[in-house]
This record gives sequence, C-alpha cells and structure tokens, in this order.
Amino acid sequence: MIVRSSRERTPWRAPQQLDLLDHTQQGGQHRELVGWVRPAWVQQAIKFSVVGLLNTALDAALYLVLTHWLGFGGFRILAKGISYAAGVANSFCWNRSWTFHSRAGMRATFFPFVMVNLAALAVNAATMYLGLRLFNQSELLALAMATGVTLVWNFGASKTLVFKR
Repeated sequence: MIVRSSRERTPWRAPQQLDLLDHTQQGGQHRELVGWVRPAWVQQAIKFSVVGLLNTALDAALYLVLTHWLGFGGFRILAKGISYAAGVANSFCWNRSWTFHSRAGMRATFFPFVMVNLAALAVNAATMYLGLRLFNQSELLALAMATGVTLVWNFGASKTLVFKR
C-alpha cells in the first residue's frame, strides 16, 4: 500500500482507484492509504451482474403482469417468450451503454448479442444436465452451477465478441 500525505494529493483520481482512509493524524497531517486499483473488467463484471438481476426481475414481473392481469393466462408460453425477450432487450441496452460503454453501432452489436445469448442458453442447459445427470447434484446446486457458468460465459463472450470497443 502506498501512503501519501495530504500535500501530495492530486486534485483528481482515476475512477478505478479505491481509497482507504486512515483517520489518524501523524505529524499534524492527515494520511491517506491508497488501496488497490481495480481493473476495468471487475467494474464491468459487477455492472453486468447488476444488469442480469434487473433482467431477471423484469422478466418475472412482466410474465406475472401478462398472465395475471392482461389476459395471457391461457398463453403462458407466449407470455414467457414476451417477458424473456423484454429481458434480453433490456440487457442489450444496459450492457451496451452502461456496462461496456460500446461505441459500436447497434446494428453491429445486436446480432452478435443475440447469438451469444442463444449460445448461453445452450451452455446453461448443458451445465444443468451435467449437474443433474453426470454429477448427481441436487436440483438447487445444479441450478446454481448452471447460473454461475452461464454468467461467466455470457460476460466473457459479451466483452470479447459483442461489445469490444
């Protein structure tokens, strides 16, 4: 860790820098302990996960609204398709603009995004199958494994294949 006095402080810091303050006084000067610099991909992974949680909430909420209040009760599969598509569209918009700050055009990124998400569906189903059948895990553990593997796959593929600057 680097220790700097208040006189050496720059007027601004890189946005990726995490500062830990030492509130003790030494020699009449306030000391600051500067922590580690967080790599950009860590910040992106956190944002990607937040967007994923929002997508899941949107998917579930829209599905419930469609099936319980808007008359899609007899068309649950259609309602699920609509709610899932809304989650994917939400994911595309937020990850493109907020997570990865992509400057590529929407036309250049949308098709690869859809393909990565279709591949993620296959990764998710295969991991679930392996967890249940090959590793004889409980349903909950297999679901957690499938979610974790898919999250890693989706983030890596989105970062390197879809939203590469």
